Amino acid sequence: MHPSNNPLTTADRESMIGYVLRGATPREDWKTGLEIELIGYDRDELQRIDAETVDKLLHEYSSEHLLEGGTLSGARRATGALTVEPGCQVEFSGVARSRLDEARQDLSGFLDWLTDRARELNLIFVGIGFDPLRAPAEQKWFEKPRYGLMRPYLEKCGQRGLDMMTRTASVQVNVDFASAEDLAKKFVVGNRLAPIVGAIFANSPFREGKLSGARSERALVWLNTDADRCGVSAPSIGRRFSMEAWLDSVLSTPMFFVRRGDLYRDMSTIRFGEFLAEPTDGLQPQITDFADHLTTIFTEVRLKQWLELRSADGGGKEQSLEIQALWKGLLYDETSLDEVIKLLPALSLSEFSELTRRVAWEGLSTEAMGISVMDIARPVVELARDGLKRQGAGEESYLDGVSERVLTEGISPADILIENFEGSWHGDIGQAIEYVRVV
Repeated sequence: MHPSNNPLTTADRESMIGYVLRGATPREDWKTGLEIELIGYDRDELQRIDAETVDKLLHEYSSEHLLEGGTLSGARRATGALTVEPGCQVEFSGVARSRLDEARQDLSGFLDWLTDRARELNLIFVGIGFDPLRAPAEQKWFEKPRYGLMRPYLEKCGQRGLDMMTRTASVQVNVDFASAEDLAKKFVVGNRLAPIVGAIFANSPFREGKLSGARSERALVWLNTDADRCGVSAPSIGRRFSMEAWLDSVLSTPMFFVRRGDLYRDMSTIRFGEFLAEPTDGLQPQITDFADHLTTIFTEVRLKQWLELRSADGGGKEQSLEIQALWKGLLYDETSLDEVIKLLPALSLSEFSELTRRVAWEGLSTEAMGISVMDIARPVVELARDGLKRQGAGEESYLDGVSERVLTEGISPADILIENFEGSWHGDIGQAIEYVRVV
């Protein structure tokens, strides 16, 4: 739903909250959307793909082009869009679907297409949370207007902001809500469960060709990116979530830009609330500026006119569908949603950061601040499976793989990579690349 260009002031709190709540969807129409980011290399030298290569992919994917400031930044088909991240990671955003089988078909179709293109262009793509090979100086940048404004800002405010932009990849799931109350439950669960889901799907133990010592290098990067806009959302950890508190956090978040037509204006010296209170350089704030600002907030759950769940490392097709199935099972079944709320860690914001840091290193075996991550992860997976069963679409088999790993073996994808790298692969990063290769 595209917002109209209505003027906006600090007094228009109801307009901003109302913009989000207009996304409410009747339960019978709920769908989930899957976004999967992949890291690409040339097949021979295993150097990261560059902007010229990505441009070829976009032109070949579809003639329905997505432009940003006159720059080709994506292309769309009926089954989903192909877009580009700052470090030339490619992202497939499948259209929202009511059934997981439809999402699988869309993703499979995209990967089949990408396999053909990769063969022609001599490329490979891997599903993993962090570039396992290339150092910061070796990254290839995709220059589009918003990235040009984000880059210097994140370089200053976080130790690993540029790593976030160029070396990370994730799987994200978009979910619907029926009402403000339903939104509140899902927002709280998505945020406070983020370290647990991060541990279940940890999948980035390599850095520059070696084991980094972490299960999720990606999680460590995000912890050191930008405290103003990353991590567990502060309004989700209080006694009761409110849209008013959420809006306060949005207004206090620094801006990146304002967009007027094809022009992007640097606004990184002020917070969004300050822009509303005192418009800059004659720019009249609009509801579209609010919508754009929401896309620059990187909390574990990003709230737009739907909820975007962002806590999982990048992975291949099966792992991506597991993540989608897990969130669908938990959030689209009332019983599972109410039961999982009872499992949520009750921590302060700083304690959530510390738990995330410990999980990044120790994964499912983390025990910190009286919390056993495994003791929460196991019932979370079981509740998701039960939720899918109660939804009656026969989709619980999508959780077979993660059930085997967590309930039976007590491991994450990263643990499998570490065991093989230290064992039968004899420290050969090439074998690790082949294992996580998607295309």
